[in-house]
Amino acid sequence: MSFTLINASAGSGKTYTLTRQLAERLAAGLDPSEVIATTFTVKAADELSQRVRSTLLDRHQIEAARGIDSALISTVNSVAGRLVTEYALDAGISPQVRVLDDATQKAAFAAAIDRTAAAAGVRWGAMLARTEHDGDERDTGYARKQAWRARVKDVADAARTNLLDAEELRAAAPASWEEFRTAAQLPEPGRDLRGRWLHELGARITDFEADLAASVDAAGEGVKGGPIAPRSVNKARGDLDSLRRMERALRDRERTPWSSWLRLTGGSFGASAKKALAPLALEITEAFAQNPVWQQDLHDLITLILEVAAESLEAYETYKRELGLIDFIDQEVQALRLLQGSQRVRESIASRFRLLAVDEFQDTSPIQLALFLELSQLIDEKIWVGDPKQAIYGFRDADPRLMRDIITALEGGDTVFGTGDVQNLSHSWRSRELLVDFSNALFSPVFAPDGEGLERVRLAIPAQRQETAGGGVLEVWEATKHDRRVVSAQKHAAMIAEQIRRRIDEGTFAPGDTAVLVRSNAQRACVVAALQERGVPTAGAAHPLRATREAQMVRAALAVALDGSDTLALTELVTLLGDHGAHESWFAQLMAAPDREARRAVFASWWEDPVLSGLRAVRRACIGFTPVEMMSALIDALDLPQRIKRWSDQDSRRRTLDALRAMARDTTERRRAEGSPITLTGLRAELDAWEKGPDLSALPGAVWVGTVHGAKGLEWEHVVTYLGAPPKERDHSSGVLVVSPGALDVTAPLAGRSLRFWPQVAAPAEVSEQLAASDFATRRREAEAEESG
Repeated sequence: MSFTLINASAGSGKTYTLTRQLAERLAAGLDPSEVIATTFTVKAADELSQRVRSTLLDRHQIEAARGIDSALISTVNSVAGRLVTEYALDAGISPQVRVLDDATQKAAFAAAIDRTAAAAGVRWGAMLARTEHDGDERDTGYARKQAWRARVKDVADAARTNLLDAEELRAAAPASWEEFRTAAQLPEPGRDLRGRWLHELGARITDFEADLAASVDAAGEGVKGGPIAPRSVNKARGDLDSLRRMERALRDRERTPWSSWLRLTGGSFGASAKKALAPLALEITEAFAQNPVWQQDLHDLITLILEVAAESLEAYETYKRELGLIDFIDQEVQALRLLQGSQRVRESIASRFRLLAVDEFQDTSPIQLALFLELSQLIDEKIWVGDPKQAIYGFRDADPRLMRDIITALEGGDTVFGTGDVQNLSHSWRSRELLVDFSNALFSPVFAPDGEGLERVRLAIPAQRQETAGGGVLEVWEATKHDRRVVSAQKHAAMIAEQIRRRIDEGTFAPGDTAVLVRSNAQRACVVAALQERGVPTAGAAHPLRATREAQMVRAALAVALDGSDTLALTELVTLLGDHGAHESWFAQLMAAPDREARRAVFASWWEDPVLSGLRAVRRACIGFTPVEMMSALIDALDLPQRIKRWSDQDSRRRTLDALRAMARDTTERRRAEGSPITLTGLRAELDAWEKGPDLSALPGAVWVGTVHGAKGLEWEHVVTYLGAPPKERDHSSGVLVVSPGALDVTAPLAGRSLRFWPQVAAPAEVSEQLAASDFATRRREAEAEESG
């Protein structure tokens, strides 16, 4: 049993190395059908298969090349789904079970939370108002409140990716409260003194009014010798108005936020108002933490969020079970449980497969990691390839700390897998020399502060590239106003685009040798739009076609038009069409249906909705359509050209529609050339398998714009990135934390893991300080540090 760990930075030849190692083993006699190789995208899986095949052909291994299609090379989800399907009887499920696509899964999960939370939100409305968790998760305003449903989703998402069930969430409620109470050092509950505080506030306001009156003349101008200095009179008037408004608001003790009471202890009041409030402020400061209603609110908020998260998981499971559905996480969970619980399946896997290759291991979620480790116990040879530095992105619910502990244990040789063979790819085959030097200087202190493990971090230019890899400039541009405030994303993008256009005009920059790296896809869209407005050609990482809303609509509409019994596609259409009559209530309608016949009636009513009248006409006429005609008919039936006028990024969405039409033409022409049947079902298969986006990723003579993570190397002569708003100190004493017990067992990495949730609430300064110094906050701070480098 061997275990090979390949640490490979971006541009260091990761895919080439994995391809070579697979090809060598296949050439040495390993049968392709004995290989499992996982990637994180369909495109990456196809590329790996094609590269292995080409390498084998170059080595004249014809039979091995022909057999590569029998290897199980696919995404993690697909590999898990394949195992579940092949061993469906052992798993106790139907081999024909349908898999929810990503969009419908998110809609169903959100609907389960909404349905469960609706009644609870009414019952606990006053408490949610007092703790300021009654906000709307869709609110994007500057002063938005905490949205308790968003916290429910955070908890439920963490539970699913860490294999925690509803009962474990319920058990987390008392544990979370007890740890919160202890960390905050809350005193024993005393009396609710808000009535007294309100009365005292009225008295303080009366005294303050008298002081202000004694400090002005008949014309309202400040006079010397009064209780309030003339220069402070205007501020005092404003403070007095604020205090009067606060007094009126505080009379509603049922819903007034706790933060409003704490504002009386400081706030933005001037010196005169603070002096008048001083006795009351001192009393509130000393007695606030003893308030029994405040303490009960914290307890109830923690319990509510964890209980609703648990009920939402149960409602979502019921929905899937009654409709015979599973989602991607279910596939991974089912596969893991099969491997853990069925000796027959374990023996079968051990006899069928001899090599397990895992690409991009740093991005695996806790469940996926457990699945890989379970497979690794059964399969003789393992090759894991990835870049631990890229775990800082926390993609796909990855847990960087758990991954780090696993890698450390494997490298240490103290596991059932023995000592792993660690290979470090240290040559950069893409980046320029100066940019490699910059990368080394940046990452070495972060990932190897004491010099240990430096070989995993540092890169060098190989001898073959010494003559061509010289130069390279990385510029960090910052756009600020005269007072150092950061400008908006749109203005910043415009400034960058203008500077790039000017340098291109001057001959300093060449479009094909220039790249702009940003943090997010939203920033990328702003920069691309700004460059295109100035006539600068742009290229970038291709956007997955199926990820766009318009392509998802077309895909679902095609499925429904071809198969009226495809209720899953119909459900997806309902969730995507905001003007469909059941858009808001679809989940509740399905859950209220008592049996299969009732659910059929629900689906039938959805199909007859006026918004689908065009699609019904397409379904009646499509028997005579070509793929090109069908695609155009679907786009028109959904009124997509008009719909996208109301959406963001209209130009990109119009290109998506053009790409869909082009895909239909290409499919027709290719099948005609192959002599294959030209059918609408073939069009559906092409659309299901297609990931190509409407943008080209390597357009020559264009400025490349993409995310930092999307740039596989720094191969351009000029690389520009820009600073956004300066980072703010985050509150680490609230949120979701998943903890592992004691020492890690690589054969059961999720065993004993539990979840804790602490809310973000208004609290006295000394309580906030205690929470900030807690073990919970320390763990969250360390986790964030690992995720941000």
